[in-house]
Amino acid sequence: MLKRRADLLLSFVLLLSACGPLLKPAEITQNIYTLNIPKELPPVRKAASLLIDAPSAPGSLDTTKIALKREANRFDYFADSQWVDRAPLMLHHLIVNTLEKSGPLTVSAATALGTETGYFLTVEIRDFQAEYAGRQLPEIHIGLAVRLHSLPERQLIAAHVFEEKIPADANTMQAVVNAFDSGLQRLLAGLTSWTTEKMK
Repeated sequence: MLKRRADLLLSFVLLLSACGPLLKPAEITQNIYTLNIPKELPPVRKAASLLIDAPSAPGSLDTTKIALKREANRFDYFADSQWVDRAPLMLHHLIVNTLEKSGPLTVSAATALGTETGYFLTVEIRDFQAEYAGRQLPEIHIGLAVRLHSLPERQLIAAHVFEEKIPADANTMQAVVNAFDSGLQRLLAGLTSWTTEKMK
């Protein structure tokens, strides 16, 4: 009798194992966010060719992670949330699309410079994080240093640092991303006006 019960129990266990694991590991969900270009841009009347180099960034910002600073000298990242791409690549795409949308400019991402005639824009990401230091609600800090060069001479025409600080209206991930979106749209609108104004 005992042997028969043991055989039945073994058969039952084998049947369950054939159907799959008894317990499935919990799935970890990752929230993926992107940002938008401005809906309205100042009109551009000059037709020109503009190459935009991929932005440079420090290692702390060259990541898909959404950066935050709780102290002035220490970086951290939001858990279970990330950008749709590494921050420099995401911003490169948004800058190209914004300037392309602005008017008769021929805008493209720079790969290798040859003998093209037109303009060349370089971008350095200095700030792209949420800052908590001394605050209950985070403030979004975006800073881009840009330089406009002529081609094919590669002569510097102008340089400028664009900066936006936007407070989030709540301490939630969606509120943080909304503030990033608002600040970046304002910055991109200003960058577009400045870039087209400096083109001689």
